[in-house]
Amino acid sequence: MEGRDVDFKQSPDVDAGDIVAFANASGGTLLLGVKEDRRPDGTEFRQVIGCQADDKNRLRVLQKAAGCSPQIDVHIQFENVAKLPIIRVDVPAGKSKPYSTGG
Repeated sequence: MEGRDVDFKQSPDVDAGDIVAFANASGGTLLLGVKEDRRPDGTEFRQVIGCQADDKNRLRVLQKAAGCSPQIDVHIQFENVAKLPIIRVDVPAGKSKPYSTGG
């Protein structure tokens, strides 16, 4: 589930704070188009809901990473899970820590 190495987002609208958090730690992966929820018994589960995997959303993520201080280089891949498109954003551990958001 969500943790220090992975974060699930329903939307491709990534927050720069998520990118900065991974860069300031040991790196991690954002999976966009994956919903995390809880069952009535309290157990967590993930559900692939998909998202628009296109150049517009790739550029949106790259702009968020470029707006960090210093800039963070991320690796973006489009993948299909259960026939639904998701976006995988790999954020490496930063070499110029600490990182901060543009705001």
